[in-house]
Amino acid sequence: MFFNFFKKDDTDKEKTSNVLASVTYVVVDDSDSPLVDVEMNDYSDKSINGLCQILDVLASDRSLIETVEIIKNAMISEGQEDNLIKLFSYIDKKTKSKMIESYKQKEENLPCIRPSDVFMK
Repeated sequence: MFFNFFKKDDTDKEKTSNVLASVTYVVVDDSDSPLVDVEMNDYSDKSINGLCQILDVLASDRSLIETVEIIKNAMISEGQEDNLIKLFSYIDKKTKSKMIESYKQKEENLPCIRPSDVFMK
């Protein structure tokens, strides 16, 4: 397993038994591009709604930022900073621009003065 957050325990098995929909991206050896595997429990409204929620996440720029943040934190906690630098050097210019723009928008949405700054500690 690559990162600890991919490891499953007994409670994860219970959660995945109720999966309505999933989208998995994998890269296999000798493949030119990632493969996409879409699974749905059935074609009920509930399952279709679950798949739509996944598609909404995939369509958002924020999902890229959050995913990279998870990878970054996991690699740092496992002492893989050199590999993290490799990862960042492979990310193409368009993706970097998208990440920077999304980060700027996130920062713009923050208040100038945070409520926690107002109250004395």
